[in-house]
Amino acid sequence: MDHRQRVQREFAAQAEAFAASLSLRQKESINHILSASGVQADDVVLDACCGPGLLSVAVAPIVGRLVALDLTERMLDLARQRCRDAHACNVEFACGDIDSIPYPDGHFDASFCRLALHHLEDPIRAVAELRRVTRRRGMVVLADIVTSENKVEAGLHNALETLRDPSHVRAMPISELHGIVRQLDLQVVSDRVWRTRRDFKDWIAITNSPGRADLVLGVMRAYCETGRTAGIELSFHGSESTFVHTWCMLAVRSS
Repeated sequence: MDHRQRVQREFAAQAEAFAASLSLRQKESINHILSASGVQADDVVLDACCGPGLLSVAVAPIVGRLVALDLTERMLDLARQRCRDAHACNVEFACGDIDSIPYPDGHFDASFCRLALHHLEDPIRAVAELRRVTRRRGMVVLADIVTSENKVEAGLHNALETLRDPSHVRAMPISELHGIVRQLDLQVVSDRVWRTRRDFKDWIAITNSPGRADLVLGVMRAYCETGRTAGIELSFHGSESTFVHTWCMLAVRSS
């Protein structure tokens, strides 16, 4: 199984739980993206790796047309239904890969990618594709979870994420995300970092793979027993485990 197939398998299984998760539906990241985007009423916008349409349905009312792109048909089905329920008639849906976006150069006024970079084998290529399909001086907004600048802590954190969801590749430290932007000659217009406390039960439930829970929880407990918090403030309170996800949002444009 190649990574593309792994992503499709995992997110087909996760789709309903992902869409229903209160933590993923939280408005903070969506509001940060909207406030940084600068989109206008006649803009054509891309929501890459749109998932069940949580961002798409928020953006659609304020733009002229929105394309919701995802690799997983089941996610697109849920995005269609969400937009239909919200009477968002200006959204079109496309099944495709962010590594090779099926639109011409400069087609969009703005492009968004929320909570997807850590699932990509080549995030530089993906961001380069977003830049390619976005018009010159148009905004590209990236928002994702990030990891510790300490390599040991980052390794422990990413190991947990991969045990939970094999489609996870690697959360990056903030410095690496900025490095990708610099490498692609993109100018940072706005950046924001925030933290959200996560509950283990909600986090594992999103995968819709309950058989993984005991293994992941056991590894988390082993970390804590040796004084390791994986750079995510991992802690136990009796049998309950919580940790912190740090998010980074960069709004960038080509110079």
